[in-house]
Amino acid sequence: MMGLSDLVYWTSYFISDGVLIGFTPSFLCSIMTVGGMFNHANFGTILGFLVCFCLSAVPFSFFICAFFDAPQSASQFTILLLIGLIELPSRSLT
Repeated sequence: MMGLSDLVYWTSYFISDGVLIGFTPSFLCSIMTVGGMFNHANFGTILGFLVCFCLSAVPFSFFICAFFDAPQSASQFTILLLIGLIELPSRSLT
């Protein structure tokens, strides 16, 4: 922390990481919007859903971490589980 107060340290941490991490989902959402991946969807809606998904994945990773001894193993299991859930075929009710 090099002599910084707690407020200044955490503010600089959130600003620096917020710029870096905020650029990535914005870039992905712009590619999805311009590329026509979702028909008639705007940038804000896709970004909102992506942010909500990321916020919900963090507590799930903490839950999975209780069953593993290393956080890296828990994060890898979470990613594999999410990819596996995405790849499940959807069943029609008709």
